Amino acid sequence: MPAPPMEVLGIVYIIENAQQFWSELEDVLQFPPDVTLSKLDSTLRRFISLCAAYHEQYLQSPLQLDHACDMVLASELFQFHSERMCELMVDDAQTNTDPHYEMILYSVMLAYGRRKAAFLRSQKRWHPLLPLLMDHVRLDVDPEVDSGFYGTGAGSSSGSSRPIAVPIEAKLRSLSVKLLYEVCRVQKMTLLDLRLFDDSFIDYLFDLVEQTRDMQDESFNYSVIKLIVALNEQFMVASLHPNTPQPNAIGFAQQQADARTPESTNRVLRVLKSRAGSSPTFGENLIFMLNRANRTPEDLAALAAGKASAMVARQCAFSGRTCVYSSCGVEYILLLIREGNGQGTSVERAEDRVF
Repeated sequence: MPAPPMEVLGIVYIIENAQQFWSELEDVLQFPPDVTLSKLDSTLRRFISLCAAYHEQYLQSPLQLDHACDMVLASELFQFHSERMCELMVDDAQTNTDPHYEMILYSVMLAYGRRKAAFLRSQKRWHPLLPLLMDHVRLDVDPEVDSGFYGTGAGSSSGSSRPIAVPIEAKLRSLSVKLLYEVCRVQKMTLLDLRLFDDSFIDYLFDLVEQTRDMQDESFNYSVIKLIVALNEQFMVASLHPNTPQPNAIGFAQQQADARTPESTNRVLRVLKSRAGSSPTFGENLIFMLNRANRTPEDLAALAAGKASAMVARQCAFSGRTCVYSSCGVEYILLLIREGNGQGTSVERAEDRVF
């Protein structure tokens, strides 16, 4: 069934099929050699707006959405004017509140960031965006309807797929988790920068892992775990250099005092400690991910999270409390504790012993 006419930045589009949709996208990205800067800006916005208007008809699957992102990233907009386009995307992310536009915009930003890590490393660029992404993550979405977007059920690349009733909020939440992870993966944050990720947000991430454990497509659950792991690594690294000057001497002295124990500066560890026994899915799926580790920096960060879990388990054992993450997770954690008591034993060796 043809989509109804859509007005995009003053132009009314009547698109009747997928072939016409992709042809219109190609036409949008064509411009003369003497194009002006304002025309470049409007071209990117028109491309995103056109995708936003028709994404429910022709960009339902990840393959289709990735293809649209590849089109714009391969165009002259990003081949010769990437810095300007990046600034425009960041500006629009702060000012445009249309959720459908945001969904396409975040998809392009994510695709470009994965190709060009320098785009994600700029703290000045991303600092105002992080709270916006966190707000999207906090949105309550029914797991039953969220499970259809990034997994099975999407149609073919021809655009003739069955409609999937997935709320736009679910798509924005998934993209926001992935963007937050990519930013945390490549940036080097201080303890002052990490204040943004407070206890309530981290606790919510752990809750989100448990709430989405039964989703048919587990990719979102794993994405949240990867974000927790990346935040844990950020806190661990920042704790090694905790003496960043504070605005006043009292704050600096307090920061030095807080650095004496890992849980005082590592909010992920502190929240995990407070949740001892109530995060079984986090332990289960973290071990599942480690089983498939390829020794990439991402996998080593997961090992660090496993070590943090071991520290919590050790403290629980000393205090007589129960710490249960999963049957396989307990074995892994206990082995880390036992191996950690010996000199010169690494986390990697402990992981090898389990698997």
